[in-house]
Amino acid sequence: MRITVTTKNGKHYGTVHAADRVVYATPGYFTEGMALADVKCWLAFHGGNMEEREPRSIRFETVKCGRCEGMGRRTDRPDWAPNHKGICYRCHGDGTVLTAAGYRAQQAYIAERDAALNTTWGELEDGEAFWYDGKCYAKGQHPWLILFDKTTVRRHNGPVCRAIWKDIARRYKGAELVY
Repeated sequence: MRITVTTKNGKHYGTVHAADRVVYATPGYFTEGMALADVKCWLAFHGGNMEEREPRSIRFETVKCGRCEGMGRRTDRPDWAPNHKGICYRCHGDGTVLTAAGYRAQQAYIAERDAALNTTWGELEDGEAFWYDGKCYAKGQHPWLILFDKTTVRRHNGPVCRAIWKDIARRYKGAELVY
């Protein structure tokens, strides 16, 4: 196993690599020592048992927003800021934007996910989990949620989603798996 610590946008990230993939990535830390300590702690706890692990999510490559300098707010236009609460509309207040490679990977993931998991409300079985409007529901469990039979929803299927994550991370440079 290989440990690396990288710096991006002023924060330090530690990663553990096993063979050709990342098995653990830390959140952003203010110091390199904190990122390294997190990685070493994770290795001590999890040992060499990496091959059975499934990814928790997928991360797309980002960089610091050039419009707000990574602050998420614009202060260069005093006449504009009060009307828009100062939020930068390029990064939507996040401070980061996708790189070109990250954007291509994200669009490929969305297309592949929607092709595999999109269905209509009428095709779902009672009790089947699905995503609608950014929230997860189970059909028949929420009487206030009334949808037309032709309404598009996305099935909630963890194994299929993880397989898509792995495929996208393997094919695209701007995506990596988070374990």
